[in-house]
Amino acid sequence: MSALYSHLPQARTSIRWALYAIVPFSGFYTVKIGLSPVYLTFIFAVLALVVGSMRPIRLWKDTTAILCTTLFLTYVVALFVVGWEFDSPLPSAWINLIFSLLYFIVTTIILENSSRDRVIGASHLAIGFSIALLTIELAYRLTHPAEPDELWGNDREDIFWYVYKTSSFMYPDSNSVGLFVACLIGFIVGLPSHDRRHFTIYLIPLIVLLTGSLSRASIFAVAAVFLFQYARGSRARTMLIVGLSVLGILGLLTWFGTDESFLSKFWIAGLVALYLAQTSLLALLIGVGPGNAESALGVGAHLLPFTLLVEVGVVGSILSVVIWFSIWKRSKGCGTPLLLTYFLCGLSFTTFAIPWFYSMAAVLVFLARVSSNARLRTYTRLQRRSVF
Repeated sequence: MSALYSHLPQARTSIRWALYAIVPFSGFYTVKIGLSPVYLTFIFAVLALVVGSMRPIRLWKDTTAILCTTLFLTYVVALFVVGWEFDSPLPSAWINLIFSLLYFIVTTIILENSSRDRVIGASHLAIGFSIALLTIELAYRLTHPAEPDELWGNDREDIFWYVYKTSSFMYPDSNSVGLFVACLIGFIVGLPSHDRRHFTIYLIPLIVLLTGSLSRASIFAVAAVFLFQYARGSRARTMLIVGLSVLGILGLLTWFGTDESFLSKFWIAGLVALYLAQTSLLALLIGVGPGNAESALGVGAHLLPFTLLVEVGVVGSILSVVIWFSIWKRSKGCGTPLLLTYFLCGLSFTTFAIPWFYSMAAVLVFLARVSSNARLRTYTRLQRRSVF
């Protein structure tokens, strides 16, 4: 615990409750009820943090990501007030973006005032609870397939499996489920090595759940991350993986050559290029607002770079990239699998307003710093012993 208040039981208990509310339930979403439970657990965590902050607490050590997140938060609030136009007074996409940025800031503060063992315990709870929730989601979705007429207006036997993607009670469809599961796997793979061995048991059920999501982008992203981890530090392995990847990509291009979902990405890229050529300089700089890409393009942007550029503009895109780069740098490489998974999924489908992603990133940054400090202390002790 933080040395500033470790002797104060009230502060310790409050921060502990805040930690166990904000990390384990960061992915507790449902679309079947009006308000997802994640908002309620976040409010509880904030209240517990406020109680704990009545005593001296530590804010944060890694200021770059937090400052950039705060700047981005100010940016989207200001443009909501003076620049962006929405169909509703409080658009859901804008609220989700604000909520995600706040989630990252609050999670970081809570982690700074928690011990490593508590954070590891909260991470176990997060993955265990998510597996239980996702298992129920998978069972419900597969037993409640949609009618083909509801999706296409006629029978499409070539993509019949789409009927098993739309009945999720967590998200609008199982692509979001796949993204969540893929990032959970990326989170586990990215943990410091001495922590990761306690989490590898979760990989098997997560891979089963990932397959059950029927999200091809998420499955390919996870496969790429595993190959990346396998090839790291070995030139021979890297060359082997590159060669196999080239052959695999050529085979996939042949397979996807008639796939409507894959081909639509090129069509959307053309629409984005046309939009950028015709839009005003102001719209290019600040965007049209979260969730408004479909109105601007006539179709959902789908690809993360397109969504960012159209919705939050060049300025918002730069701020997002700076935040992600800071997370990667502060995580000392531990964040690479998570970020790589997220960006690869973003080449087909993703969003930049997801609190559970920022919760995982904050945990990896914290554990990477704690592990680095522990190694430094061990090295210092060995150096002192060698001197004497």
